Amino acid sequence: MLIAFLVNKEKLKNDLVLERMKAKELHELDMMKLRFYTNISHEIRTPLTLILGPLEKMKNNMLPSSEIKGHVEVMYRNATQLHQLINQLLDFRKLESGNIKLILTSGDLVSYISEIVSSFDKFAEEKEIELKFNSLKKRIITNFDTDKVAKIMNNLLSNAFKFTGKGGKISVNLSLVFDDLVENDPLENSEENRLIEITVKDNGIGISEVESGENIYTLFSGWRRCNTDWNWHWPCFDQGTCQITQR
Repeated sequence: MLIAFLVNKEKLKNDLVLERMKAKELHELDMMKLRFYTNISHEIRTPLTLILGPLEKMKNNMLPSSEIKGHVEVMYRNATQLHQLINQLLDFRKLESGNIKLILTSGDLVSYISEIVSSFDKFAEEKEIELKFNSLKKRIITNFDTDKVAKIMNNLLSNAFKFTGKGGKISVNLSLVFDDLVENDPLENSEENRLIEITVKDNGIGISEVESGENIYTLFSGWRRCNTDWNWHWPCFDQGTCQITQR
């Protein structure tokens, strides 16, 4: 009887542990879904803003005929991006199962980044912000995931505009560097060891000294918000960046 009691007690204990583990997994899944929908809502906001701006000007007859074509191209690029985001929502099962993977295609990264930056030109003009794209290389043919690069760049630029006031400056810099471990070894200085660095800089409010003293990796842990003196707060980093740091 004593042995049977101890066996049943241990079984109940194990069942309780399993139930707790299942409950924790379900909670984590629910939180992942919540983060996804929060993040995708933010990502949808950016192309919508860049579409509605020119449309409002056209509606109010504020655009000269010579500028209409340029605005239509901006709206088309952002409508295409919006379509891609909607497809991501419809393909949510891939995120649930953890099957989101890099889809690499060969292309000119300089040209691709330049087009993304150019899509913000009209927005920069309206906010009276100086926007520049700098690259020492005219072309860099490499493999990259166009969808994820676009998501990261659009969100970084969107946040830069949100935190940069009138008369401010935003610059996107693309450079080709080599791994520090092989930088001084000419024999190892090959394409396989090269790194492409893209930085987005602005002279906006930035991160406070208190926040900059935090562990830098916490800045990429999901959607944190910067503490500012403003009445509203925006997410500082996008999920695309978080996905990369988590791999």
